[in-house]
Amino acid sequence: MFIHVYGYFLGPDFSDEERKLAGKQGEIIFKHFGVIPDDFDVPVCHCGEPLYCVTDATRKLGYRFKCVNGHRLNPTKNTFLEYVHTAGELGCHKIIQMIYLWVAKANTTTIQQEVKVSTETVVAYTEYFRDVPLKIAYHDFEQIGGRNDIVEIDETHLFRQNIMMAGKWRGVPFGGISRTTKKVFGTIVPDRSADTLISIAQQFIDDESFICSDMWRAYNTCGQIFSEHGVVNHTVNFVEPPKHLPPIWVPAGRFST
Repeated sequence: MFIHVYGYFLGPDFSDEERKLAGKQGEIIFKHFGVIPDDFDVPVCHCGEPLYCVTDATRKLGYRFKCVNGHRLNPTKNTFLEYVHTAGELGCHKIIQMIYLWVAKANTTTIQQEVKVSTETVVAYTEYFRDVPLKIAYHDFEQIGGRNDIVEIDETHLFRQNIMMAGKWRGVPFGGISRTTKKVFGTIVPDRSADTLISIAQQFIDDESFICSDMWRAYNTCGQIFSEHGVVNHTVNFVEPPKHLPPIWVPAGRFST
């Protein structure tokens, strides 16, 4: 299998010279997409002095940063390749191949056979690949809702019945959606108690939001925590009022009938 990535063909049967070239091309791809810095992305030292780039063959990228006070900085610090050993079996081009196959939902055996690395390497890297988007998601996390926005919350159905019966879900799926932005959150909670559901709601929802819920008693304190709380009685209808009409809030904290 050959993988075409940004103009480069990365095949499994390389000569030594081709492997060296492929490794360098892998670095070029990583630099192009800002995964690792190039020698023009010079940071500022922790002492406040500017850093400059110096050649260093002992570094993964062939250079490092240095300031006038003698402080040194590895260019892969706090990057995807900080703890990656690209020498020997593994090179940047192979990491890119593994990323490509992982995104394509290839299994561990396929990745191992195509990239020609050990199963242990594949398992370690696929776990790493899963960690990266999770960290990005937490870093960029924003609460949903806000002033003049309505957030509907409920225990939600996120799985097939046979999965639930097999016991693969340990807890209760709980989530919410903003009527304005359509942004959502979803998580698994251990129980449906007020302490659990309200604390999760506070984590994911702006406290200036209007909250819409069903009549489950755990939601009774939402009106004290959020801007206001409206209740839908599902024994009467599923959505009140209709979605194309604005909600009617009343002092009792329920939707008007």
